[in-house]
Amino acid sequence: MMTTPHVNSLTLQNSYEHFVSQTCHLIKDTINSNSHGYFNHIVHNHFLTPGKMIRPFLAYKFGQLTQAKMPDLLAWATTCEILHNATLIHDDIQDRDTHRRGQLTLWTKFGDVQAMNAGDFLMMSATQPVLNSSIASDTKNKLMLLFSKMACRIVDGQSLEQELNNLSIPELIYNKYMDCVALKTAALFSDLAVGVNMISSHSPFESKDVQKLFNKIGILFQLQDDIIDLYGNKQRDSRGCDIKEGKISFLVATHAKNYPEDFPTISEILNKPRNLTSTKDIQEVEDLFNSRQTLQACLKQVKSLKDEILKSEIITSNPKLKKLTLELLDKILKPL
Repeated sequence: MMTTPHVNSLTLQNSYEHFVSQTCHLIKDTINSNSHGYFNHIVHNHFLTPGKMIRPFLAYKFGQLTQAKMPDLLAWATTCEILHNATLIHDDIQDRDTHRRGQLTLWTKFGDVQAMNAGDFLMMSATQPVLNSSIASDTKNKLMLLFSKMACRIVDGQSLEQELNNLSIPELIYNKYMDCVALKTAALFSDLAVGVNMISSHSPFESKDVQKLFNKIGILFQLQDDIIDLYGNKQRDSRGCDIKEGKISFLVATHAKNYPEDFPTISEILNKPRNLTSTKDIQEVEDLFNSRQTLQACLKQVKSLKDEILKSEIITSNPKLKKLTLELLDKILKPL
């Protein structure tokens, strides 16, 4: 039976880099324990570049603050990271994204069927780091229920995103977009943090307060990520992938709310097949955003949400949590 790799708690407490290394090792161990041959190669291929590792960073820092046992923390962080990567593979298939983290996506390399198999495999094997850990049985049961609910929220949000892309009434789009983000993206922040809080027997925080705080941080992450898609660099094949995918992004939702009369023009471009969406089309949408100062409106909303987060009672009453939150926000809100 696979077990959590030996972890030196003292080393981990002083080294986030070591924690990330152990997370990557446990992901590999999980894959190798459950797959063989060419399929094993396909699944590992997705992890050739590890991504930003925002969620392990959250787990590590919050785990230090709540005095969680590092081996238990490692198991939970790895379970959540495997689930996150499963959803990315499925997202790429549905959105027809050809690049992620600077490399070709799995469906592009190996076809839809094998990519779907890889995403399913990761989702079904994600619980094993926790199940094979030394976490107390009652806590382990609570974590597994939390994991199940988290996975359901993510898929529910992904389904809502597909409905959102078919909406034709601009006045409804913004609120539906925020509902989608609160499910699809925020779950992997808030539920991850709640799980860390469960693991620790010394945490001073109530789970409901942790859930609320990190849910907002997860939403903030998605808002910024949508902005970067057009105005930054997400290491994909080109700028404006959300427009190519026909996706209702934060930029589109905000523009539709403020200038519903422009939505038919944007919608016509979003409804084009991805392979027929040209650089000129993307530029046309960007020009529309620029003419209405939509980027500035979105950045203002991001700042407002950041200020709201930092004014939360759970933050203002705990300087160490405020420091952690500022570090996390600094990672999320990198300059465009």
